[in-house]
Amino acid sequence: MRLKDIRQEDLPAIRALYAAEVSFVDMWIGRFLERVDELGLMDDTIIVFSTDHGTHLGEEGCVQKTPGLLNSCVAQLPLIIRHPDRSFRGKTVDALVSAVDYAPTFLDMLGIEEGNEMDGDSFWKLATGEAQSIHDRIFIQFGNFAAVRDLRWHYFQHTKGENRGKGPCLYDLKEDPDEKANVMDKHPDVVREMRAHLEKRLGISLPS
Repeated sequence: MRLKDIRQEDLPAIRALYAAEVSFVDMWIGRFLERVDELGLMDDTIIVFSTDHGTHLGEEGCVQKTPGLLNSCVAQLPLIIRHPDRSFRGKTVDALVSAVDYAPTFLDMLGIEEGNEMDGDSFWKLATGEAQSIHDRIFIQFGNFAAVRDLRWHYFQHTKGENRGKGPCLYDLKEDPDEKANVMDKHPDVVREMRAHLEKRLGISLPS
């Protein structure tokens, strides 16, 4: 089905199909964990659950992963780690982590020196309590759109071309965790700061 052919009344069925996929994946993850346990590997195996991106299920008229609405529906990833050391059981971390941190972290957990060739940093020090944060902000890029996020703000916009998508948008994550309201006009100073971070990161001048 082409995106332009999707009607508002189609969304419940699309969401139900997505929920069915989630249930299917959940079942097979369960079977995978059962097999790891049957093989006696739970005590020396680190298991990580994550994904590469999220998806839109009708938010602001968007369905599937949509770069033109580069909000948490697409950019926020699940990250669950099962470690053999039971002292980490149930531990949660409230800090900014990026997908580029995954490889350095897993090497660190395995005691493998990776040098300084990678862009990311190990986030395992957050779990052990050695650090409270590893990033002041993180960056996301998808097609011709980019975003910058810190613990308070999420900002995204187009980086080139005529397609502005749904942006530019600034979300106040403290007051609006579901990212419903674009507050650009209320916080022009924050917009300037976030744009400057993006321009520095991307090495380009962003269009208005």
